[in-house]
Amino acid sequence: MALAESENKLYLDLVGTSVDMKTLVVYAYYGSLGRTAYLIVSRSPGGYENSLLLAHADRAEPLDSTSAVPMLLSYRDTRPALLMQTESGCYILKFAGGGDALEREILEIDVANIHPLHTSAFVDVTGSLLADLVLETQRTDGRHLEVFVNRDGAFVKSEETQLPDNIGPLCFADFSGNALVDVSFVSKENGTEYVNILLNSGTEGMRFQGTATKVPLDNILPGYRVVTSRADTEMPAGMFVADIFGNSVSQIVVAMKDQSSDIVRHVLIRNLGGGVFEPDVEMFAGLPSRRIASFCFTDVKNVGAEGLLLNYYENGNYLLSFYENTLADTKGYYIRAITCEDTQTRDNHGCALPGVSYRYRHIENGKRLVGFQLAQSSFPHLQHPFAFFGLGSAPYLVELEGVGLPFYGRRGKVFTICQKIIPNSQILLQPHAGRMKLRLNFFVAQNIRNVLFALVLVLFANLAILSVLHVKNRRRRAKKHESVLFDFEAL
Repeated sequence: MALAESENKLYLDLVGTSVDMKTLVVYAYYGSLGRTAYLIVSRSPGGYENSLLLAHADRAEPLDSTSAVPMLLSYRDTRPALLMQTESGCYILKFAGGGDALEREILEIDVANIHPLHTSAFVDVTGSLLADLVLETQRTDGRHLEVFVNRDGAFVKSEETQLPDNIGPLCFADFSGNALVDVSFVSKENGTEYVNILLNSGTEGMRFQGTATKVPLDNILPGYRVVTSRADTEMPAGMFVADIFGNSVSQIVVAMKDQSSDIVRHVLIRNLGGGVFEPDVEMFAGLPSRRIASFCFTDVKNVGAEGLLLNYYENGNYLLSFYENTLADTKGYYIRAITCEDTQTRDNHGCALPGVSYRYRHIENGKRLVGFQLAQSSFPHLQHPFAFFGLGSAPYLVELEGVGLPFYGRRGKVFTICQKIIPNSQILLQPHAGRMKLRLNFFVAQNIRNVLFALVLVLFANLAILSVLHVKNRRRRAKKHESVLFDFEAL
């Protein structure tokens, strides 16, 4: 079995929805000074009613009603912010200073109505390390994907493409290896189910290479249908992107549900390179059958391999269960970088920062690659409380050219790292006093056995060489002594 279940299980007291399934706790985030606030979203006939529950003050702060679920992002600084859409337009809502006061900034973009259950993202799509807006919108002719490129703080529309009506969450990753972010999603079209991959070929703005690559899912698991949304919240779900094999290649995992029992199985959509993908139903066949609410992949033990984290139902409760990944080769070089959202370092909690990007180069061959993590920002599906991003088990020494957090400084500069990365290390990025603090951790336990073995081999080799030299020296001295005796007797 490729995945081994961890013994640790977590029962959750507050998960996702209320008992009547009409109220959605979208996410919890932590403001400055460690003050906790929860965003509460309730469905209403005209859209969504929103409020902030300030836990430290034991009160709720009402927010504007919106036509779509608010989108979490980090805008201009590391503090969490919300993209809100009302009848009058879009604006950014964030905490002002270090207190509980809220301030809004009008977002000057010409955008159609954001889809009510969107999975938009704030992610770099051009390679500039500035986060761009990739919005899932609703027009009279159906769903659209609209891209607004970040031009030093101004968002300029660069691309628009129509999407199928019935789709799951949008997932963002570099599937083609050209260091540009691509888009993938599952869809149901005319009774047929597909995994769609839109490959990005533009640097001035997101440009898609012709039609989407479609991988049909019909009949690969008889009696199973692809999952596009959660049953309890109707939020998009059922798909995730991860570097399962630890080779810096993004793979797609989709969830499929048995129509008779609601049991969920996972199917790997294997990325073979060159725009070729194929289903693999055996990869996760050894997992136990469960009623799964959501899932994601993460490296909770910092070993360079992303395991499977399941959120499922059992005896009327939600549980989290983690399965370790034994597929990835963690003996190679790898780095893991963690960025914490909280603005103070005493207690680093926080929610996942959407749209983190990192660009790196293989030192041996000069190839440049890019990675993306947690771009699904409308609803994080109970993912881990930190934004993990890294290279997996890269087969080469790498140079990390830049880390693009989804914000930019007052002078328009992004946070980047020009640093040669030491193999088997971990970078920890923490907001501190308005800036970013970096810490480098080393992991040597996994290689210490190999190092000791190599030292023993070198020791034995040295002993063998010394023994040979010693024996040769003794023979040479013995022959010289015999020669001297012979000459003396001759005289």
